[in-house]
Formats: sequence, structure tokens, C-alpha cells
Amino acid sequence: MNINIAGTFTIENLEPGMHLLLTTARLEAALSFAPYNQVLQQLIDPASLLSSAKTGVNIVIVRLEDFVRNEPDERLARDLVDRTRSELEAAATAFGKRSPVPTIYLVFHPTAAAKESLTPFLAEHTDLLASHLDGVRAATVLRASAVLGHFGSSPLNPVGDELAHIPYTEEYFCAMALTLVRAIHRVLVSPQKVLVLDCDNTIWDGVVGEDGVAGIKISEPFAAVQRFAVKVQSEGGLVCLASKNSQSDVLDVFTERRDMELRLDQIVDYRINWEPKYLNVQQMAASLNLGLDSFVFIDDNVVECEQMRQALPEVVTICLPPAHKIESFLRNLWLFDRAAVTKEDARRTEMYKQSAARQELERSAGDIGEFIRKLNVEIDIRPPSEDEWARVAQLTQKTNQFNFTTIRLTEAELRTTVGPTVDVLRVGVRDRFGDYGLVGLLITVAREDALHVHTCILSCRVLGRGVEHAMVRRLGAEATRRKLGTIVFKVIPTPKNTPALAFINSVASRFRQDGADASCSFLVPAAWALEVVHSPGMDPEEVVQASRPEPQGPIATSSAQPNGVRREQVYERLAAEFQSGTDVLVAIQSERRRRRTLSESPKLPSGATQSRLVDIWKDVLSLDCVGVDDPFSALGGTSLLAVKLFAEVASNFGQVYPVSSIVECPTIRQLATLIDGSGGVARTTLVPFKRTGRSALFLVHEGNGEVLLYNHLSDRLPDELSVFGVQPVALPNVPIAFQSVEAMAAHYVKAILEGPTFERIYLGGLCAGGTIAYEMACQLVGAHRSVAGVFIIDAATPQLKHGFVPKEGELRRGSRIAAEISSAATAVSAIRLLVRRTANWMARRRSAQHAQASQRRRLASWRAVVEQKARWPDDSPPLSAMDIYDHLEAAYRPGRLSGVPVTLIHATSGEGADRPLRSLYADRSLGWSAVVADLSVEQAAGGHASMFQPHHVESLGSIILKRMRLSGLPNAVELQDG
Repeated sequence: MNINIAGTFTIENLEPGMHLLLTTARLEAALSFAPYNQVLQQLIDPASLLSSAKTGVNIVIVRLEDFVRNEPDERLARDLVDRTRSELEAAATAFGKRSPVPTIYLVFHPTAAAKESLTPFLAEHTDLLASHLDGVRAATVLRASAVLGHFGSSPLNPVGDELAHIPYTEEYFCAMALTLVRAIHRVLVSPQKVLVLDCDNTIWDGVVGEDGVAGIKISEPFAAVQRFAVKVQSEGGLVCLASKNSQSDVLDVFTERRDMELRLDQIVDYRINWEPKYLNVQQMAASLNLGLDSFVFIDDNVVECEQMRQALPEVVTICLPPAHKIESFLRNLWLFDRAAVTKEDARRTEMYKQSAARQELERSAGDIGEFIRKLNVEIDIRPPSEDEWARVAQLTQKTNQFNFTTIRLTEAELRTTVGPTVDVLRVGVRDRFGDYGLVGLLITVAREDALHVHTCILSCRVLGRGVEHAMVRRLGAEATRRKLGTIVFKVIPTPKNTPALAFINSVASRFRQDGADASCSFLVPAAWALEVVHSPGMDPEEVVQASRPEPQGPIATSSAQPNGVRREQVYERLAAEFQSGTDVLVAIQSERRRRRTLSESPKLPSGATQSRLVDIWKDVLSLDCVGVDDPFSALGGTSLLAVKLFAEVASNFGQVYPVSSIVECPTIRQLATLIDGSGGVARTTLVPFKRTGRSALFLVHEGNGEVLLYNHLSDRLPDELSVFGVQPVALPNVPIAFQSVEAMAAHYVKAILEGPTFERIYLGGLCAGGTIAYEMACQLVGAHRSVAGVFIIDAATPQLKHGFVPKEGELRRGSRIAAEISSAATAVSAIRLLVRRTANWMARRRSAQHAQASQRRRLASWRAVVEQKARWPDDSPPLSAMDIYDHLEAAYRPGRLSGVPVTLIHATSGEGADRPLRSLYADRSLGWSAVVADLSVEQAAGGHASMFQPHHVESLGSIILKRMRLSGLPNAVELQDG
């Protein structure tokens, strides 16, 4: 089974928790993550990870705030949110119609990290999006509140959000994993059908035979058991009682105690006597005509539970925990989780009581013919209505005996099955006692030769009453309508479906053809099928037996299961041990702790900083021990773990470092020196990714001041090329300590010229890094230095104007406002609405003005820190690197560059912050053709940032290498294997 996940933020931190919980729940699954922030592409592109799924579940995690996290203009942000929501709704609707697997959508309301003035707008559009997704086919929609049910403290991780768009704590990701895996279980695993409860000290506190009806207590833990039973019954489960007691005493409790939340009419059967409870459960299974493996038995008595497990190992037997744990235990018991509650589910108790009345009529009737006549059976066969698909899918999952092929189908698979040559017909049945609901399913495929029956299913509750014969007649009518002379029934025998084979043999044995395998086919003429009728009393014995309670075999003497783990052990562990994100995180940490495998002995820490870092590294890397000279990567460190490491460093030492610091300080000793150093943020300008070649590529930081995103690209580039990251000078609370793009470029040029000499120098960078690299090239050429090439990666010149009209969202909102005002009931209400809208607009404007004033004050503080070495004010939030760069870029005017080949590399896909810049501008050259004499334009796979991720970086690396070869790099140089 595959579980494919796409999200609008970095979601890979879900993997440990989901893996642990899926394994615990015995759901064997492979987890696959879509590229970063590619939700729309995943829903739209037929070749995407989610669109290609044929089994399992798709998961889509959406926060609208992620699409505008880097958009400072509030008007443009609102337009983008409005447009993105509409695009997501349309994409999800189309995706639901064509995807054969169910999709779970997890939708988050805006967090405290979102811009305050934008939060109400984001919340409104999030509600609209979630409401729309509720109506999408085969979609399950979860709100963030479902996650918070497993989480208590603040979920936000500001450092992780800033460093790598990981907005939540590890504990909260574990709570998300718990929410999602339970939803996966709910979608894929059929719920148990019957809940059998003990009475004394289970649904009430006390022993009614000793304490009396008035003496027992319905205290909160036991009321929780009753509420659990009521919920199970309301969602389609059957509730029974099995108690060693006087029946009159127990029934008196239900009639006399007004504080009982569980009512007698919600109980479908009870066995209140002094017999062993396992015998009573056997009798209930026979009466209800249900297998023992669909039963759950809950009792407070350990001895009774063990007897049930030994006698009936098929029954899931749960021993009630101590009173103070009951409510949380039952809240987290997954056994009765149901993906959708159908009409049949809500009426199931009533339907089983009607079945008991039918059995009584059958016993009193003179013969089977009289019984059938008195039932007045009505049969309705037609395509499913919109609200019936979930029940039809249930039939394929649950029906075993009258099932020709036992093909299991999800709701999504069923919906996508329908086509010009494929019909889906559901079978409804009612009689004098009531409605059976939907009890049968036919799926047919019309081909040139015949009408092939893909699926033929009927519930055993209606066997032997002529329904199966009516289904054959309907197939005859369908074949005749399509002008097909033959109906092909294929039967694939299983240990349970002998009634299906017996029936078709009874009406069409002369048309049987046995296959090479165990299967057989019946090629029935359509005209013959139209004449098939039911003869009461002449049904095959297998059909008669299937319509009656199943005879129970000998009592089992062993509780062993094939895999050595009983089902109750699985669900008891899930309910008792995994109630919160904290529980999941603790289990992960205890399970994944591994031994250090480096050959040399670990060097011990000296000093408080090193000692604390040792503890942090052990937790982040899940190691039993680390040495202060152990390289981070040699211990299994990854980019994602580096983000977690520096989030912990920020929490423990109060300093935020760029993730690329792990390249400069790959050991605890070096990192401790950085932390303890003067100012705590001194760092080198050049970050060496590899020092292996005579030519060098210098990749300048993007707008956030980070260079670690170039790590995967460096790995793929050949060893004949040295690769360096170029990062900004920083001061306390000031991530970029330059006052102009020109000054920044001059500092970087100086660092390059003071370093090793290379035969060829190439410059490049993403977005802001591309612009800075261009200015560095201009300065090097001005100083008569050679530059072999410049790579501007998805960057536009600073003064280039957007090439689209960003007012579509405003126009739509204006139209909605006008419509609201014109539809107001009175002139007074219209005026009130207009006043409210105007007040909201003025409030948003004041908020924007306040934000602009705050930004001006913080820029003044930034200039004071840079120019005068002043201290950043304690009462003022620091500027981000992006805030500072945007300010610098607004004043930058690129000069003309000649004699240097410049390659502009476009991103080709992406959304939100990952959206390609070329989608925002009419000028394909993004303004660079106006200043560059020798400009080439290339297209790289991926989005604005995702082109640097492992699955896209080969495309980018190939372009860079191709342009380098044109400038003189040896042709033999090739990309490294990924």
C-alpha cells in the first residue's frame, strides 16, 4: 500500500511518527512525499505522485498562509489567496473525479505567524476551502482542531519556519501523524460490527445484585462507557449486553435510572444469565448472523476477558482500564471508526430488530412459499444516487458469501468505474417489516461479444427471497438494451462464496464453462436470463444455509494468531500508549536511538557549551553518544536534521544561526567556538561545499541569507569544479550587515580574490543571489578580472514591473459586496452593510499603515547597528534577512555587463512561494536583456526553490554544466550520480 503526501510547507517531519503508528496499527505501507509546496501541481498533473496512485491513500496538507508568506504587499496577498483558493477547489474537484484512491485533506487555519491584518481574510477563505472539499468525491476533510485534540502546548516553531519552512514543533508533527494515521485506518479498515458490554463495574459503578438499582453509581468514567456505546450505535454498530446477573435487576436499571445515557432500545440483543459469557456471545453471533471476528467484548474482569480470549480468539476482547483512564482510552479506541455514516448505518439496530420479526414470521408460516408471500418483498435496482456510493463501497468490503469475484473497491474506485460501457447498479429491498436498505451491487462491462458481470454481490439477509433472481433478470434487460445476446458471469471460488456459485449453478448450469484455474464462467443467453424466476423452497441448500444464522463450530482452545499478535493487543496499545503527540514522540525517541559507529573513540566535552551541545546532538541524531570532534554528516546528519539542530541551538543559547553554519562548523567543538565567540555570529563569507577543482562556482545566498539549499546541486556537480556558498556578514539581530547591494557585492568579490586562485570563476545564485552575483560580475569586469559565466536563477531585475493585472480578486470581491448590498432586505440594512464594509476597509488600511511605520522604525534601528555598531533595541522585533534585502534591492540599479556570458534559468512549475517568476512578468528575460549583452535563457525542472531539491536538481545541474562547457570547461566533465 502506498501513502502519498503533499503539503504547502516542509512535511517530511511527519515520516517518523507515521511510520511508527502505521507499523503499530499493522498497516503495511510505503510513505512517499511529493516535492515541496507542489499541492496544485500534484492535483492537476496526471503524471504526479498523487495522480499516479492506484492503491492506498493520498494526503494533501494545506495552509493558505503558505502561499503569501513572502508577499509583503497586502493587496497582492489577498488577490493571491483568493485566486489560489479557487484554483485549489477546482483542482480538488477534478482530482476527486478521476483518482481511484481516497484523499485525506488536512486544512489549517492561519497561525500566529501569519500577518495579523491578513488573518481574518485567511480564516474566511480557509473555511470556504474546507467547506468545498467536504463535497469533493472520495475526500475526507480534517481541520486543524483534529490535530489539537492530540496536542496541548503551542505548536509553532518560529526558527524552523524561518530556516526551512518547518512551521511546527516535532511534537506537533507527531500529533499530526497520529491524526492522519487514524484517518487512514478509518478510510481503509472496516469497523467492527458488534460491541458487547458487561454491566457491573463496566457501564455502571457497582454490582446491581448487591447494591440494588438505587445503589449503583453512574459516575463519569462509566458514563463515558455508555456514551461510547451510544456513539457506536448511532454510527452503525450493534450494541449487546452479556452479564452474569439477574435479568430483571439489569432491566430495572434501564427503566428506573434516569441518569442512564444508554437506553434499552439502543441495544439489539442481550444475554443476562449465569452462563459463561463466551457461550452467550456465540449465541448472539448466531442470532445476528454475524461472524465472531466482527465482535468486540469489553469487560472490567480480567478473568472473564481471559476466558473469552481462550474460548473465542476471533472476538476482540478488551479489558477495561482503571476508572481514571477509561474516558481517554475509549476516545482513542479505533475499532469502531467509520469513514462515513450511511443511512443503513444509522438504522442498523432497527434493521436487526426487523430481522428478528421476520424470523418469527418464518417460524409461524406454514411453508416457505407462504412466508415469502406474506413478506411482500419489493426490489429496486438502479444506479446509485450521490449519497449512496459510500454504502455501495461498504458492500464490496463486507460481503463474502454471495459475492462472485470478491473484488474489493473503495468509493473512489467505484465512482471512477462508471463509463459509457460500464454500469453500476445498486439493489435496494424492502418488505412489510421495513427497509433492508441497500443490499446488493451489480457492475457490468459491455464489450462487443457480451455483457460481462464484473461484480455481483448480495447481502445474505435477503437470500432465498427472489432478490438474486430479480438481479439476473435485470442483467438480461441490460444486455437486451445494449443489443448483446450473452451475459458472462465469472465466479472465482473462495472458502466462503459457495452460496454464490450454488445459486448461479441452480439457474444456469447448462451454460457453465470451467476455466484452467479454479474459476468458472457461465455464458447465459440474455433471453434466458429474462425468464429466470424464483421458486420458493427450491433454493440450493448452500443459499438456504447462508440466509440463516451460521452454525458455530467447536470452541477454540488457543488464542494464537498467525502473526503472533492478537488484534486486541494492537488496538489496546494504540488506545493506551498513543493518545497525544508527546506519546508518539517519546516512543520514536526510545525506538530509534542507535549506536555511534565511528571507528575512533569519542572525544569528551569540556565546558558547559560543549556538554549541552553533546546532549542536543544525541537527541537530534538519535545516538547513544557523540564525540566533540565527530563530523555531523558522518553521524548521519542531513539538511532536515540540521534545521532541527539549529532550532534547538536557538532555543538553548538564544542565537539564531543559518543552517549553512553546519558546513563551517561541522563538529561540536567548532560549533561551541562559534557560540562562545565574540558577538556569537562571526562567520566566514565563503562556505566551501567542495574544494576539488581548478575552476570554481560561487553561489550567492538567496534573500533569506541561506546557502545550504545549494548543497544538493554541489553534490551533483563534478569534482573538477570547486563549489562555494557565499553568505552575508551578520551582526546580533541583524542577519545582513550591508547598506547596499553594491557594498555587499564588493565584500564578496574581495573574499573571492583573497582566496585561492582558480582558472575560471563562475558566479550564480537563486533570486536575490542571482542579482547579487550579477553585480559581483560587473565589479570584477570593472577591475579587469575575468568571469567565465554568470547564472541568474529565477531572478528579475529590481525595477521590472509585474506583467499581469493583479486586480481580479478585488473585482470579484467588489462584485460580491455589491451583490450583498443590492440584495439587502431594506435600505437600512444596506446602509449598515456598507458601513461595516467601509469600517473593515479602514481597519485594514490603518493596520497596513501601522505595519509600514513599524518597518520604517526597524530600518532606522538596522542602519544604527550597521553604521554606529549600536545595540538592537530590546523592545523591537528584528528585521528578517528578506526584509533587509528587499530594502536594499529597491535602491539597486544594475549596470550594463558585456563580455561575460550570462544564463538566465527559469523555473517551470510551482505555486505560492515556489511559483516561477516568469509567471509574474510579461518580459521573458525578466528584465535582464536590457542590461546584458550576451544573455541565454534556459528552462529547469521544478519551482522557484524546489529546482534545488534532489528530484529536480539534475535538470538544473545539466544546464549549468552545458553552459560551462561552452565557456571552456572540459567536455569530459560529467554530472555526479544522484
